[in-house]
Amino acid sequence: MKTKNVIAWILLLGIVVLLMSTSVQAKELTEVNASDILEKIVNGEDVFLRNVRIIGELNLSKIELETVHNAQREKDIVFYVGPPILDIAEAFEIPSQYSVTYHLEKELKIVENNITIRNSIFEEDVDFSNTKFRKNVDFEGTSFSSNAYFGNAVFAGTADFRNAVFAGSTGFDNADFADTAYFWDADFTGYTRFWDTDFAGTADFMHADFAGNAYFVDADFAGNAGFWFANFAGEAVFADANFAVNANFRYADFAVNALFRNANFTGDAIFEHADFVDGADFSKADFNGSANFGYADFNSIANYLGANFSFDASFYSTIFNKVSFTRTSFTNVSLIESDFNRMKVEWSTLKDALVFNGPTYIKLIKNFREIEQFEDADAAYYQYRQLSQANKKMSFSKLMDVVAGASCGYGVKPWNAASLAVVIILIFIPIYGLRGGIRRSKENDGKDEEDVSSRRKTWNAFVDAFYFSMVTFTTIGYGDLYPADRYRKVAVMIEGLFGWLILALFLVTLANVMIRP
Repeated sequence: MKTKNVIAWILLLGIVVLLMSTSVQAKELTEVNASDILEKIVNGEDVFLRNVRIIGELNLSKIELETVHNAQREKDIVFYVGPPILDIAEAFEIPSQYSVTYHLEKELKIVENNITIRNSIFEEDVDFSNTKFRKNVDFEGTSFSSNAYFGNAVFAGTADFRNAVFAGSTGFDNADFADTAYFWDADFTGYTRFWDTDFAGTADFMHADFAGNAYFVDADFAGNAGFWFANFAGEAVFADANFAVNANFRYADFAVNALFRNANFTGDAIFEHADFVDGADFSKADFNGSANFGYADFNSIANYLGANFSFDASFYSTIFNKVSFTRTSFTNVSLIESDFNRMKVEWSTLKDALVFNGPTYIKLIKNFREIEQFEDADAAYYQYRQLSQANKKMSFSKLMDVVAGASCGYGVKPWNAASLAVVIILIFIPIYGLRGGIRRSKENDGKDEEDVSSRRKTWNAFVDAFYFSMVTFTTIGYGDLYPADRYRKVAVMIEGLFGWLILALFLVTLANVMIRP
């Protein structure tokens, strides 16, 4: 009996669960005609729906509403097809481009109602384009099974699209979000456009999923723009976009090309831990706040051609495959622990901006040599040795570094040694020229020194001293002149030793610079 009772209770519980599930499904499948919603909007009634299936096309152009004049006119938008990805050299060229022209309606329909349609399904197209919503719009958790059009719409209140699913084409062309726009965890399965969209408040796309191409061309984000953990499975195009405050793409995943060409970041640009699977184009982008690409992963080509970093730029532990910083402007840039296979950059770009780090300098020097920018490699090595020397405590090692820098530019400046040779030769001239410090080994062809003017004697003494200093430094020593006393003999030995060392340094350094591996 007890066993039968247990079985009966289990069956009863199963029936109850099944009925509850059926009830929930029935609730979720409650049908509402799109025409009923349009009627409420016409009558000025708030729309509040949950867990419904909306049948029919919801198109505001089919109803008569009060209108307001829209001052905007026809617009042309030019944007770029993405960074070339076949060869690193192509990344330095201007990418191909095309333009889109569209017309903006002169009149907007005014919707005075609060629109709340949560956790529901639109079976057919939804068209709220050319509409001004004066109150809040809430589509949290709602699925747009077909196309959704919000082009040229104006959202005066909060626009909430959290957890919404856009299965078809989605257009927010030239939409204007005057307050906060929430797109947390939104799923864009089809083609998505935010061309020339204005976000006056916070624009939050955290965890948004763009399965198709996502276009934010010429979009204007007046408040914070949050794309944390956003997933772009298609192209992500932010060409000419303007971020007036902070732009946060932390942990964003760009599966195809990410295009930020000519984008303007007035506040901080955060791409920390972002993953760029395909090409990333930041050419001519303007970073006026801090730019943080720390721990970002660029699997293909990263192009920063002509970009401008007016403040701190951090690439700490960033992984690059091939990256171009050609004609990029830096104020303060860190490449500490970054990794790259090939970096195209001029040393003049980094010279006064690069945060000192020994391993980073060594990687850059190796990179310059591999791409045959030998002068940049030498200049980077020279600065590396200078900064390393400055960071050392006073010691014999530091003293040797000072000598190496002054004498031969740490092995990359042969003309330092040549200049030092000239200085030493000139220093020893007065030592040999004072009071007959050197003498000739033969008579002066019978010429009487008394018949020579004092000016002539002075000039002859200088010429002899210069000549003797030169042959002593070069250790040639023809023997026609010799020092007059022991003091000057010591000077000859010292100069000869200097000459031997400096000439050797000059030849070795010259060979190092002239004969490249």
